[in-house]
Amino acid sequence: MVREAGSKIALHDPYVSYWEEQKCDVESELSAVLESNPDLVIISTGHNVYKKESTIDMLMAIAPTKIYDTIGLFSKDQLATLQTRHQVSVLGRGDIN
Repeated sequence: MVREAGSKIALHDPYVSYWEEQKCDVESELSAVLESNPDLVIISTGHNVYKKESTIDMLMAIAPTKIYDTIGLFSKDQLATLQTRHQVSVLGRGDIN
């Protein structure tokens, strides 16, 4: 439905190159996805790459955007850093307002 509305969707996963059910390619390089300056970043899996400081640095280098962490992946320090540039929402973390 989002695609039908004209939205451009870029997916990243270091282990999957094609999402069969959705019939779409998945980018293996995170930097390639972030270079497009997304309007929204959704974290929906707990891959270790997303927890790395280099990932936080890449997120801090893009234009201000909305980041939605659906699994409570980021640490409090990482969230504090991200919130200095981005609007960050976290699902499932009682310790985060």
